[in-house]
Amino acid sequence: MSVKIKSFIMEGGERASLLINNTSGLPVIHENLYAMIHLRNQNRSISTIRACLRDLVFFRDVCALRKLDLDKIFKLGNTLSYDEILSIVDLCKRKKSYVLNGALEAKPTNIVLINPKRKERSRHSIRIDLDSVEKGTFYNRISNIISYCEWLATYLMPDDDKNKKSEMITLLKQFRPSDRFAESNNEFKSLTECEFNKILEVVQFNSKKNPWKSESVRFRNMMIFDLLARDGIRRSELLNITMDNIDFTNGHLRIRRNANASNDPRVSQPLVKTLGRNICQSENSLKMIEDYIIYHRPQRTKTPYLIVSHGRGKNNGFPLSLRTLNSIFEDISNVVGFKVSPHMLRHTWNDDFSSNSEPLLESGEMTEKEVEDARSYHMGWKEGSGTARIYTKRYNEKKAMKLALDMQKKNLKKTNQIKLSEGIEEKLHVC
Repeated sequence: MSVKIKSFIMEGGERASLLINNTSGLPVIHENLYAMIHLRNQNRSISTIRACLRDLVFFRDVCALRKLDLDKIFKLGNTLSYDEILSIVDLCKRKKSYVLNGALEAKPTNIVLINPKRKERSRHSIRIDLDSVEKGTFYNRISNIISYCEWLATYLMPDDDKNKKSEMITLLKQFRPSDRFAESNNEFKSLTECEFNKILEVVQFNSKKNPWKSESVRFRNMMIFDLLARDGIRRSELLNITMDNIDFTNGHLRIRRNANASNDPRVSQPLVKTLGRNICQSENSLKMIEDYIIYHRPQRTKTPYLIVSHGRGKNNGFPLSLRTLNSIFEDISNVVGFKVSPHMLRHTWNDDFSSNSEPLLESGEMTEKEVEDARSYHMGWKEGSGTARIYTKRYNEKKAMKLALDMQKKNLKKTNQIKLSEGIEEKLHVC
């Protein structure tokens, strides 16, 4: 039975999603009941609920491929066998297309039979498995499946057999990685100065490299880049800015949480994850916003949101969607030749903040706590949350390398004074 996720807006503005049977058009029972009890009733965000439902759709495909009827298995008081669990875990590491295409029956592409006479040539023939997902995706996927299986087994199994459930869940958890972010520890998400300048050249209103034809779209996208780069805000925070959030008199931009806003027609509403706050704006930023409102923003739009669609159809004046914002950065990526995303600008802002705050720390004008409190306020983080460590990876490594290089230079004179004994010199000379 194929299913799909159906998203909609309820009367009070609450966003909701359900799994629907493609054939009958009716909601499926168990997955929706689980999402209602364990996610919605615990005030989880709609994005979290949708992500979980996507994983449960994937799990349905896995069970169909392996011919596993969970309802029947649990109702009979049985649990998943060791081999079945191994198969589920292996498929959870794979991309959805791999499962849908039934590719697990194919021979592995990353194994090469080596001819002893051609070892060196075989060494270069080993292929990389391109069907695997990132570690974080696997971690989230298996976590949602474990939680659902635990609930479903409790719900369906006879009381006398429920002690078997804990053994199955314990075994499943053994295959879940302990750290979902371990793989990406060496990856930098911020932009180098060279990369930033290349992007800046592309998004300039009059740039010949600018990929957009409409003048209004060019101006809007330049403003989008400016706000993301200058303020380090999230894309969802940007798309939630309303006309009332702009204080031209005091030069402030208000970031506010407004989940389930009834005046937002977007089914996939951009959600503000961080705390509300006021962000100071430069004269240039305020002038750019003002020019956009007066000269470029569609005048007939009735929405209170600042950034809107400039399409010719019914979506003209409609609040800009997350998908459209992502497509803007895909256009930029195609021009500059490397991947660019809105979140990279947030990481880059934190690198710049660290660089600019360092002289204040050295002079004693600010303490480390004051600097981190200021960063946390601007980013919308709770004080002492430690989130800053995630966003300062490139800057911290750059600083560590600079310190190490300075130490090498200072110690150069000492190392040059080291003299080898005559016996050692002779041995080295012979070698």
